[in-house]
Amino acid sequence: MHERLHRVLERIKPDIVFACYGMNDGIYMPFNETRFEQYKTGMNWLHDTLVKTGARVIILTPPVYDEARGSAKGYAAVLDKYADWLLAQQKNGWEIVDIHYPMKKYLTAHRTVDADFGIKGFFLAADGIHPGAAGHWLMAKQILLYLGEKKVTGCPDIQAAMATHRQGDAILKRIEEKQALMKDAWLSTTGHKRPGMKTGLPLNEALSRSAAIDNQIKALL
Repeated sequence: MHERLHRVLERIKPDIVFACYGMNDGIYMPFNETRFEQYKTGMNWLHDTLVKTGARVIILTPPVYDEARGSAKGYAAVLDKYADWLLAQQKNGWEIVDIHYPMKKYLTAHRTVDADFGIKGFFLAADGIHPGAAGHWLMAKQILLYLGEKKVTGCPDIQAAMATHRQGDAILKRIEEKQALMKDAWLSTTGHKRPGMKTGLPLNEALSRSAAIDNQIKALL
């Protein structure tokens, strides 16, 4: 992040930035004050750097860690602390969307009524870390609600949310296509040091294709 953030911001010139860090930052170890201070320093640097661009900055609390599925015992409490610290930054004017505690509440409630509690019972992430579709919808839903999209309140998944439009499935497919296209193009254009990532199209070509997809979405709407 330190290596590429300024380069990314210069190329993209974002109007709004969402940032979600924390899951990996305690390195799946018991709580450690030094690591926590490093996390706070990093988040302060990230927030300050983003604010200076003039973009709207929205920070997300880290997703929940499921100790019933993962092997890092005590790590759920570590992420509670990280989430609590982020939520406390609201008093400093930070915009914070809490995905951590809604996910934790949902997981606990469903596991309570699941007769097969534990490893074989209800879960949001098979490995305790990476959420499946239900977990991703919970995260997206909190963002949408924060942005004022109250119509998603009673929607149990993305399909239900899109079903309010007769072309919902087709629109969602076009959005997924555009996201995959532009993710790879931007990563390749701005540069990164992560091995094994797919090489995206040249940016101009990707933007042209993206604009065509936008027109398809508008027609469906």
